[in-house]
Amino acid sequence: MKITKHAQSCFLVETERGSRILIDPGVYVFGQKETLTPDDFQNIDILIITHEHSDHFDPGNVKKIVEREKSLQIFSTEVLTEKITCEIGVKPKALEDMRDVSGLGSGRDITITGIPSVHGPLPNGNEPPQVCGALIKEENGPSFYAPGDTIQLGADADIIAAPICGKVVLNIDEAKQQLLERKPNVAIPIHYDNPVFPVDVQDFITAMADTGIEVKYLKDGESYEA
Repeated sequence: MKITKHAQSCFLVETERGSRILIDPGVYVFGQKETLTPDDFQNIDILIITHEHSDHFDPGNVKKIVEREKSLQIFSTEVLTEKITCEIGVKPKALEDMRDVSGLGSGRDITITGIPSVHGPLPNGNEPPQVCGALIKEENGPSFYAPGDTIQLGADADIIAAPICGKVVLNIDEAKQQLLERKPNVAIPIHYDNPVFPVDVQDFITAMADTGIEVKYLKDGESYEA
């Protein structure tokens, strides 16, 4: 499994047999931090959108990806289904209903399980959105859990993406504690790109140094192979 991190909480997951899964391509990917375009994401089999916030879902650019990738499957939250159907023109499957659904991707080699997340309180006082993360298991390979925005990691996996900025998501100490409970082999820090809520990733690396859990800090566009 090859995991490439992009801005904020976006990942491209590629399996040995060629399946390609894109998770949470938001506005930070398309201009607000990275300067990628939809053409940078080719041959996508599965698109996962954990929730509606723009740093995870950029409708205009996602629509261009979907229009090009005719056989792409979309998974998102139940409450986001109507919005995606109207704006993108394709009805997604409810990620919450994905329970060990296997045989997905071009290689037919992955299992996806929807893992409901708990979004932290919003600074403006509005109701937090429904969020559903995804646990991806490669046949005869590792598992990867991408929770989206959450204050509660909800699944065990070989590799866990851990939000760390402390605003609407876990802070560094909370992430450390929950990772110790989940015991992944590898933790990849995410959700630290918003300049309004600055956090130093090095502080997370330092906090995790005595845990036995390997931290893979991936800059935008960098990959980790498991």
